[in-house]
Amino acid sequence: IDSALADFKEYYCAHIDVFTRPYPGMPELLAELSAAGVKMAVVSNKFQEGTEQLVKEFFPGANFVAILGNRPGWPLKPSPEIVEDVLGRCEAADGGISRADAILVGDSPTDMRTATNGGIDAIAVTWGYSSPEELAAIVATDAPAGTRTADSVAQLRRLLVE
Repeated sequence: IDSALADFKEYYCAHIDVFTRPYPGMPELLAELSAAGVKMAVVSNKFQEGTEQLVKEFFPGANFVAILGNRPGWPLKPSPEIVEDVLGRCEAADGGISRADAILVGDSPTDMRTATNGGIDAIAVTWGYSSPEELAAIVATDAPAGTRTADSVAQLRRLLVE
């Protein structure tokens, strides 16, 4: 199994741009937020090297305080330890942010549970991993109170910037 997993990871990183593309407008939005000094992190349950490669390939104009994937010895989403790790890294990167100002933007029930477990706000985006119906159900039952929903990158921008 270890050999097959190593082969998969090698193939995945070498062919990362074959079937994967960023959502239209996301590279520009992340670059805009980065230029405005917004502290951002990427948190994924995908293996660490794959997560780093995706960010490098598709978001070169954005700066991230942390790029966190599946790392040996670290819990995965929806563990609140992920939120603590990111907030700690933000603190180490020139001042940090308060828990009240932190927002998790996510496209899955696991993301919404991560925000809930970590005690931070969330924005559910409806164009990613989960269907809009699945996200609506989780927002209604197991997401932070006041979780907002974005149906487009333009709407996400308005929620984050305005």
